[in-house]
Amino acid sequence: MKAVVLAGGLGTRLRPLTYTRPKPMLPIADKPILYYILTSLKDQGFREVIITTNYMDHVIREYFGDGSKIGVKLVYTREKTPLGTAGGVLNAQQYLDETFAVIQGDNVTEINLADEMKYHKHKRGVVTIAVKKVPDPWRFGVVKLNRSNRIVKFFEKPKPEECFSKTISTGLYVCEPEIFDYIPPKTPYDFARDLFPDLLSRGKPMYGYRTDAFWVDVGSLDGYVAATLWVLKRLRNYVAENSEVEGKVAGPVWIGENVRVERDAKIIGPALIEDDVVVKKEAVVTPGAVIKNGVTVGKSSKLNGSIVYENTELGDSSRLRKCVVAENCTIGQKASIGDYVIIGANCVVGEYAKIKKNARIWPSIRINPRSVVSGIIRKVRR
Repeated sequence: MKAVVLAGGLGTRLRPLTYTRPKPMLPIADKPILYYILTSLKDQGFREVIITTNYMDHVIREYFGDGSKIGVKLVYTREKTPLGTAGGVLNAQQYLDETFAVIQGDNVTEINLADEMKYHKHKRGVVTIAVKKVPDPWRFGVVKLNRSNRIVKFFEKPKPEECFSKTISTGLYVCEPEIFDYIPPKTPYDFARDLFPDLLSRGKPMYGYRTDAFWVDVGSLDGYVAATLWVLKRLRNYVAENSEVEGKVAGPVWIGENVRVERDAKIIGPALIEDDVVVKKEAVVTPGAVIKNGVTVGKSSKLNGSIVYENTELGDSSRLRKCVVAENCTIGQKASIGDYVIIGANCVVGEYAKIKKNARIWPSIRINPRSVVSGIIRKVRR
């Protein structure tokens, strides 16, 4: 079986905030998103995977090579200019002469594409889309099915008041090579916005493969946090021999080299702590946390399901809840960072400052002590 991974996303909406220099492969825990996609495809029986690339594709090639270490054959196609999701697949047409699957590079999921492919062949449609019900359908492509699960309506990211269903497209497709007849060459063209409405208008049979399996789009911060917790639950317990753990650890917890967890600190898994981290006394780290290399977690601080990148310092009695703090940041004592906040690289958050839910602080911003911040904060270019 063959699959195409649309690797153009890979955390695009998060990258500008989370790294000083953009990286093409946003990690989840300690591995790139693509690693989880490719190993899942291998486990489902896919033996050849085509990865469509554009931005900094050499880094992806260097990391994964020919795929032999994972157990799949990898083929790469590169777009000189972005061609959209469908256009990117058309660019790989020479490798796709039989039924194939498509998965977005920002998806982390337990949806079984091999089972979706079996369903697709039973239905004999042109395209089958894995669909599921969600409470916020306007964020995705909304799908309406008839009693036989044939798609009768598709609308990409409608306004909330325009939603006609809570059933959405997950971005996992099974397609026949026939779709290439409807994708214009060398033209930006999207599955959801362009191809699917066109196929429906032509009366081509498209079906929905209903699923309740775990699925998130890691391009959104809530999806990234959920995907991180999903990955961490699969960790094995591990503590490097040269790490000093005096505090309480309840697994699964993975602790790297030269880590010091001081007395009365608590690490409650699943959690990942990389190398050269210090967790000071009475600090509490709760499930879903990732603490990258060189981070200091201050005394009596609480890190609740948050991701903290390299060489960041969390002040004493600071509070972090389901947020992402990028590399080389300083968080002052008793500062509070709310749910689904992103603090960009090289930021300083003053003591007693409060960053409210869903705020975005762009790189190299200084937040004054005792400030209350909401919304988006970025430097003004002159």
